[in-house]
Amino acid sequence: MNASPRRSPLVPPEMLRRRASPLAMVVATLCEEVLRELRQPARSADADALGRMLNLSEWGRSLAQALEGGELDDPFVGLERVQEAARHLGPKYVALLDTLLAGPEGRDAPPGPLPPLRLHRDLVDTLLDAEAPALALGAIEEGDVRGGMFALLLDGQLPPSTSGFRLGIGMASVEGLSVLHLVYEFYGFARYECVLRPTAPIVRQCLRRMLDASAIHILTFNPQGAVSVFKSEGEEFECLGLRHLWPAIAAAETNARDYERAAEAFARMTLKSTVLHWIARDARQRFDLSTDFVSLRPKQR
Repeated sequence: MNASPRRSPLVPPEMLRRRASPLAMVVATLCEEVLRELRQPARSADADALGRMLNLSEWGRSLAQALEGGELDDPFVGLERVQEAARHLGPKYVALLDTLLAGPEGRDAPPGPLPPLRLHRDLVDTLLDAEAPALALGAIEEGDVRGGMFALLLDGQLPPSTSGFRLGIGMASVEGLSVLHLVYEFYGFARYECVLRPTAPIVRQCLRRMLDASAIHILTFNPQGAVSVFKSEGEEFECLGLRHLWPAIAAAETNARDYERAAEAFARMTLKSTVLHWIARDARQRFDLSTDFVSLRPKQR
């Protein structure tokens, strides 16, 4: 009698995405701290100590169940749930959560005001009318410096304690087609990804502006129009590798039809992030900020 080979159970893609999200990493860290505290020898067996252990157990289990059950899939709703649990767990957990959201840069220096920023009015209106989450590329002027920006429309406002982000940019092959791959991760909160067509004039014009300014602006909007600004410049900008990447971008030959096929495949295979929808792809006229523009005075994160 031949026994059939045993197959490992497949983990559903939504579960892989759920467990790999930045918020899931935060929950895992909080739960690990709960377990560490529960394993410590009890200093006393009085009612207060027992109540503390019960509270830790209940809220730690509640967090883990919320993650596995998909209640934290939406990072904006999920963060509120995590913040509530941290408050019930105690001040130590509130401080730990703030540290995880702040990222490795920390919050030593309060954000200061940026010079006025100019954006094209129609691009902002188009972005705010889009379905979140979405991404648009465009021009930005900071004082006398003309640069390029990535503008993200998210489902809500980033938490105040989110002071840092990671930006990844590189060329990728999807279905054998060259695309520009972008990753935006806001520490401890959410990760977004997108692929762009490197041959699109708006992509090359935007990236060329970034290279000329030696800076990248990333603006995040919520549907109500509130905006946060992140900026990489100088040595931090050079470390992103965009200048080194430019020859590969300039040499790419992906056409619009092939890009759509690659973008659909990328959306299917992306398990660890939320995919941004690229909008306003042919709006090259929105690089002219001489007349139709809006001025922003946000604080830099």
